[in-house]
Amino acid sequence: MKNAYMAFVVGWLFLAGGVWLFGSGTMLLAVMGLLVLLGGIHIKKYLVQLRGRMAGDQALTWVVSMNDVEIGTITDAQYATMWQSVLFDRQVLLEQFLNFVKVAWVITCKTFYVVPFIFFWLVVFAALSDPESYTAIMQDLLKADAAPIRLMVIICISFAVVAHAFAAVLGDMCGFKNHYDAAMHRRVRLFCNVVAEGYIRLQREDVLAKIREAVKSGTQPT
Repeated sequence: MKNAYMAFVVGWLFLAGGVWLFGSGTMLLAVMGLLVLLGGIHIKKYLVQLRGRMAGDQALTWVVSMNDVEIGTITDAQYATMWQSVLFDRQVLLEQFLNFVKVAWVITCKTFYVVPFIFFWLVVFAALSDPESYTAIMQDLLKADAAPIRLMVIICISFAVVAHAFAAVLGDMCGFKNHYDAAMHRRVRLFCNVVAEGYIRLQREDVLAKIREAVKSGTQPT
């Protein structure tokens, strides 16, 4: 879940950075096109992998656990089929899109709080460390010169990007929810005839069998 959120945040910040740095519609379209292209390539590659798994080339079986309690088993082909159906589910797509809009709005609102805060302390630091430089900067800002204003905005946004990335590492997801994972977990629970909600975990049956055998014999699993 955190990887999906970080990918979204990086893409959003990359798009916003392109707008602030270049400030042109052409560059904005180019950045958006690049993000769409990279996302399309990743999805196409993943779909090819799913079709290969659905064909049953690898006879894998997964042990399904919910809240560390085994609730059933599922073959890799069945699991891949479920993932493909989830990826093409329009309702899940709409829910995820609306969640992305919500997260973008939260990040934008937080940025508007963070940027003035950073700007204030940058001004205070400049005034204390180099009063002459501070006076020159303020004169340029009062003249409404676009160059120093853009530079100051870029610096503030750069600090805001770092702040958002650091907050994401600490677990602040800004309301992000991976609806694809949630839909997949729901289908796996229904496949195992379990209606209760809980944390779903899949483990390879052969690996789990080796671990159990090693525990019984008192040796390290290989």
